[in-house]
Amino acid sequence: MREWSLTADDPAVLTLAAEARFGVPDHADDQVWEAHLAGGDPPGMALWTSYGRRAHSMRLFPFVTLDGRRQTDPARFAEAPRVRHVLPNYLALASRPFPMLALTSEAWVPESHVLAGRLALTNLS
Repeated sequence: MREWSLTADDPAVLTLAAEARFGVPDHADDQVWEAHLAGGDPPGMALWTSYGRRAHSMRLFPFVTLDGRRQTDPARFAEAPRVRHVLPNYLALASRPFPMLALTSEAWVPESHVLAGRLALTNLS
């Protein structure tokens, strides 16, 4: 898998959807997700969908709290999110919300009605 280093400043639309090579997509109810590396309300890296225009919007975003300080805005991260890997149904981001804490965020769309995710924190102190 190719390794990337894309940031929120790079021109890219990061769309995640079920991959037809690994299953049978439900074309009548295919939930497509779009990844945003920054922005939104509250500001943060997020996955967004409208569930095929059946909802106004659904936005999932992680936050990290360390010593009572909550961090959601990538503009305040010690290291902004970068796209490390991207496929039609998979996305991996690397960032550092705090100088001593690395965050790897992964999203995977295994089928039309499922979004799976994993957050891995690494203590660098």
